[in-house]
Amino acid sequence: MEQKIKNGEWNNVMLLNEYGWGGYLIWRLPEVKVFIDGRMPHWQDANGNSAMKDYIKITKPGDIKEKKVILEKRKIDTIISTNAIGQKIGGHGARDNQIVRAIQKINVFFYGEGNANLKDELLKDGWRAEYEDGMAIILRK
Repeated sequence: MEQKIKNGEWNNVMLLNEYGWGGYLIWRLPEVKVFIDGRMPHWQDANGNSAMKDYIKITKPGDIKEKKVILEKRKIDTIISTNAIGQKIGGHGARDNQIVRAIQKINVFFYGEGNANLKDELLKDGWRAEYEDGMAIILRK
């Protein structure tokens, strides 16, 4: 990851991260402003807008177009998320498959209505997978 994004370039990143990763990212990459972390659920502006409300709209299954509008409104150019779609854990037993399904359910950024997939739609729009393994993915615009 650090090989792809040079020192100083992190200062310009508009990051959308998973809620549970916010504190870790603040610790490891203090120069990056995280989208959300554990301190922020109740923060909102005078109009009632909040990062948490937008985060929930992105992370719940729903309209992919609405998710893209939020990404554009927030000027998000980098997404870091779990990446467990299709991942096999351990053997091929029923317990392993349950674990995979549970992880897929929390792979929040990429689900839409029906078979819609935000990751696929963003890749079609010119985003690229800057880093990807069985645990995490970084998408960049």
